[in-house]
Amino acid sequence: MFISSNAIGDTYLTISGAEYAIRNVLKNYHIHYAVAGNASFLLKDELNIYQVFYIKGKNILSLIKTIMKIRKFNYDYAFNFFPGIFNSLLLFLSGSKIKLGYVNFWKVTEWYNKVQKVYCKGIERNGKVWSPEMNYLDRINIVFELISGTKHSVKKYRYPVESHIDTNNIIFISLNSRIKEKSVPFDISNRLIENLRQKFQVPLVILDTDKVFEMFDDRIILLSGNDFNEILSYIRYCKIFIGVDSFPLHLADSYSRNIIGIFRRNYPEAAIQNKETAFILRYETNDSDRFISDVINKIKYFYSIEN
Repeated sequence: MFISSNAIGDTYLTISGAEYAIRNVLKNYHIHYAVAGNASFLLKDELNIYQVFYIKGKNILSLIKTIMKIRKFNYDYAFNFFPGIFNSLLLFLSGSKIKLGYVNFWKVTEWYNKVQKVYCKGIERNGKVWSPEMNYLDRINIVFELISGTKHSVKKYRYPVESHIDTNNIIFISLNSRIKEKSVPFDISNRLIENLRQKFQVPLVILDTDKVFEMFDDRIILLSGNDFNEILSYIRYCKIFIGVDSFPLHLADSYSRNIIGIFRRNYPEAAIQNKETAFILRYETNDSDRFISDVINKIKYFYSIEN
């Protein structure tokens, strides 16, 4: 049982871990998931899925209903790779013989900046911890090491892309996160996009889930986020990806795109898997001019190395 009731990015990384496990750690097991209902689009047909429990809301009634469904199965293993009270309760009450992951029963702000111990129930504890300087995938690697006794190297799952985009000269832009502290403010995002529109005669694809940006001209493509296959296609075939620490950045990283990763409060090392194709920028709210200039210079560099 793999549990993830948190953000879409957390669920995506959990899926990456499950797909790795079925090939390398738990080869003869069936994969079950308990995930938030809004993450259903991630669980595509090509994945190794035997059963899915969709969580409808984070409240006591939803918790009881989900636990009742889960406890009908006698699980050998239950995993929770990312913290959260709801996640923790599901893991703790799953009835699984072995429970592994990261738990907290009170609200933790900015968990991604805190050292966390691995919760172990059913196997010997050995004081394993995850620290912010490590990659998010190491949260999963540590857990699998406790099971097998060997090192592991989980990679971000690479979804097959159903359609091909004609041009690979696209700049894909994703500047919002569910976590406000990770997002670039709208006024700065708007200035950045206008500068890119003026300086680079290429299509700009903007993930605009909040529907706040405008169509400046026919080179601007706004994506609402409702079509996952469309997002996959544009990210897979983009030339450069510009984005904050969120689910789209993980997708771009899985395809080894040229990435300009924008970070404010969290550690870049935690989010990026393919560091050889990524530039890291620290965004400071009091120096937006320098931030925009840095992004433009990084784009110029990516174009220059292929000429």
